[in-house]
Amino acid sequence: MRKNTLVVVSKMTELTNYSDELRSADTSNEKVFQELLNSGMKLMMMNDEDIAHQFGVSRPTVTRWRNGKNAPHPAMRKVIFNWLRKRAEKFALAPAGR
Repeated sequence: MRKNTLVVVSKMTELTNYSDELRSADTSNEKVFQELLNSGMKLMMMNDEDIAHQFGVSRPTVTRWRNGKNAPHPAMRKVIFNWLRKRAEKFALAPAGR
């Protein structure tokens, strides 16, 4: 296997594992929310503005979520986790180079 192929396979595995974590995540736990939001944003190369736009909140609100200063209601966390999971699954299935 070429090095590039290994990187793609590794990224696909990370995305799949992340999706599985989201599926079973405890939405009542603010620390879990913070960790999964941060890891997902890093893994899928998103910024605060991407999340803010998707959920109709301000960029500073997302920054507070990421820093653990604040968190959305548990019902909203579930919505965010579902969106992140679907996005991770889409990225995992995307052909290399996209």
